[in-house]
Amino acid sequence: MIKQLETYKEYILMLHKTGINSIICHSKAGYGKTYTTIKTLKERQINYEYVSGVTTAVEMYKLLYNNNGKTIILDDVETIFQDDRIINLLKASLWGVDNKRVVTYKTSAKVLEDYPDQFEFTGKIIILANEIKGKNDESFTALISRSLKYELKYSLQDIISLCKEIIHLKKLTIEQKIIINNFLDKKVKPEYNFNLRIFDRLIEFVKYDIKNGVELFLNSLEIDEEILLIINITKKDKPVDEQIQEYKLTTGKSRSSFFRKKQKMKKDGML
Repeated sequence: MIKQLETYKEYILMLHKTGINSIICHSKAGYGKTYTTIKTLKERQINYEYVSGVTTAVEMYKLLYNNNGKTIILDDVETIFQDDRIINLLKASLWGVDNKRVVTYKTSAKVLEDYPDQFEFTGKIIILANEIKGKNDESFTALISRSLKYELKYSLQDIISLCKEIIHLKKLTIEQKIIINNFLDKKVKPEYNFNLRIFDRLIEFVKYDIKNGVELFLNSLEIDEEILLIINITKKDKPVDEQIQEYKLTTGKSRSSFFRKKQKMKKDGML
């Protein structure tokens, strides 16, 4: 059981049993935000609408109106945090007076001529993002304050455990599953920056060529040279000052960068 994941699932369920109307979940790319969110909603038979790439206030208004009463998943939509009109629509949909969340959008645009100027929104909203980059103003802060904010952070072992859970859902032969499981058990290295998207790529390579798929996959990987360097440095029987000097000479970065990276790697289960 991955504690981070179980906590997020509890938050999703709490969203539908309390007065909380929104969750903002953020993490690195490839950490399974979308997979976990949809899987949890399906298991609980919660009616949802998944949307990726909303870019205008008009699109957002139509989305909210057309899916009123549902749980709306907004995925990979970091740009909405930069648009005041979209922020205001989301604020109205998440908070109201006397428990009535009234969303208003008055315009002469023909694209909304079949829509009312306002309506009461009764659904829930889950926002999935790799990063939260918003303006430092009251409007953006107000939106964040209306949501339950949660960050998914996994160790390398957590990622491997998730992959092993997902593999049972894939249409693979027994031999393909054995090869992929063997890779997860013995060949995943910290410098691969392994995540669920890279795992999907591994699956496709193995499906393409059962004998050479893993080797082809490894050749396609981009190695994180800084992570590999720190792993190799810390394996050497050298004083810390010499490790730092080697790091600085190789990367051109500072002493503090070495300790920050090393600390993060320990936290992520890489060292």
